[in-house]
Amino acid sequence: SELVKIGKYYHEQRQQNLTEKDKDTEIMIESIKLDSIEEDYVIEYKKKNSSEDSAKAQLLYYLYQLKQKGVIKKGILKFKESKKDIEIELTPDNEKYILELMHKTETLLQSDKIPSVINKPKCKKCAYYEYCYS
Repeated sequence: SELVKIGKYYHEQRQQNLTEKDKDTEIMIESIKLDSIEEDYVIEYKKKNSSEDSAKAQLLYYLYQLKQKGVIKKGILKFKESKKDIEIELTPDNEKYILELMHKTETLLQSDKIPSVINKPKCKKCAYYEYCYS
């Protein structure tokens, strides 16, 4: 997807502008790639906040996975275009929410039935557009 390519470009640009010390903040944990991890926070960088809910869910998932490994952190979403930062915390309600999303995802993946296309305007800008409309 063109959007994924743009995201990778922004990531590469950010990496080029970091000092050598700061380049070490990106961490891979199993299948998760954290943009940056600092003393108290996991930081996730996004181009813009048009899909803020999914970005929040992604960061909550990261925080949940870290918690399972005994690492308790808060999160910050940093949106490049709007220069907006959102602090995210894995509260009991947020943990319940992310567990529900994980369960729904597992159910979907194990199902033989393909869900119907949502067909909303936001779909045209989604990185997964080709999967739904091909």
